Amino acid sequence: MKNEYIGKKVLVYGKGISGLGAKMRLTSIGARVDLCDDNDFKLYSENYYDLIVVSPSIKLNHEIFRFAKNNNIELIGEIELGYRLTDKPIIAVTGTNGKTTVTDMITTVLSSEYYSCACGNIGKSFANETELPYEYFIVEVSSFQLETVEKFAPKIAILTNLAPDHIDRHGTYSDYVAQKSKICSNMTENDYFIVSADDVAIEDLKQFSCDCRMIYVSIREKVKGAYVIDDNIYWYDEFICKTDRISVPFKHNVKNALFAVAVAKILGIDILKIKQSLGKLRLRGHRLVQVDEINGVTFYNDSKATNISATITAMDSIEQPFCLILGGSYKGYGFDELFNYRCNNLVKVFATGETAPLIEESGEKFGISVTTCSDLRNATVLAYKSGCKCVLFSPACASFDKYTSYAQRGEDFVRIVKELRNETR
Repeated sequence: MKNEYIGKKVLVYGKGISGLGAKMRLTSIGARVDLCDDNDFKLYSENYYDLIVVSPSIKLNHEIFRFAKNNNIELIGEIELGYRLTDKPIIAVTGTNGKTTVTDMITTVLSSEYYSCACGNIGKSFANETELPYEYFIVEVSSFQLETVEKFAPKIAILTNLAPDHIDRHGTYSDYVAQKSKICSNMTENDYFIVSADDVAIEDLKQFSCDCRMIYVSIREKVKGAYVIDDNIYWYDEFICKTDRISVPFKHNVKNALFAVAVAKILGIDILKIKQSLGKLRLRGHRLVQVDEINGVTFYNDSKATNISATITAMDSIEQPFCLILGGSYKGYGFDELFNYRCNNLVKVFATGETAPLIEESGEKFGISVTTCSDLRNATVLAYKSGCKCVLFSPACASFDKYTSYAQRGEDFVRIVKELRNETR
């Protein structure tokens, strides 16, 4: 696999984590690599290349795709490159929400038995990690990354859920699902496809055409796979443990943990190690974490909620009356679905960012009062002073109107809450 790139001339398009990782790995195995982006592509456009590797931020209508086609040059994504550079089995995780959490959980459970690596959309280049002797690669893959796969074939693929997202990129929900379906298009009868029976509609699942073995997870009913009945976790009819062994809060994380249980059982990890690992699970920041409690008001940071489905999950997790802070950059959808969802604990809504007018419009349509705010600080202060005992920051939008990432947005929320604490002393 690696030898085929020795001496080859490769253009890597994109200078982020994926692009830099692809360049470093290709260079290390003897390829001659040029790295560019939109700012300096013209410097390289007169050259001939054996291969072009694009980062997931590059859209399918970008000029680099026309350049590759016109010059008969193979073009692949960084995830595809990583697949071609390793012969080790891959566990690939996709879905609208929960991808990172499930990837982290699987990594924790596998660490009891195998030397594995979490990479991909989780913030670490898959291609670059193939240099190390891992036994398994746990790769989070987004719909953007799946656009440019060709031969990519995981040993185990996971679909956490499906809901409208990235419509601004893919055009329609059907096209979005079609990109997701590529995760299993090359899998065989010796591979496994794990799906949430609770969160993937049968009509959507029909687009996922593969010959692999189907496994399901559910917190609602008994399924062929991992499920919960009366707070007990089972693998088929085999009792694994009580749900209270899971060390992270909220019911949606019980479901996330079922994917890790299913992977562990497929790979032959014994029950004792699974139970011990479930007690070691940890969540990353900005994913429905409690920030502080000030004068009886609890603040939750869920900046990672960049679509409506994620925000509804967060709303379901709050068991007391709460205020909701929404808004951010536009991703191609409205907010009727969110306001049509009846959450008895939702008291007030504060909207900010580019999508605030759309949020206010949907709220009015469904009889829910929405206060439009100048910025996140204004929204947080008003929510704190509103009389609610809980403030949930779960934007249902991307962050790019005012922030570089959901993480920077979440950090700003945490800073604002800290300032509120200092002001109330």
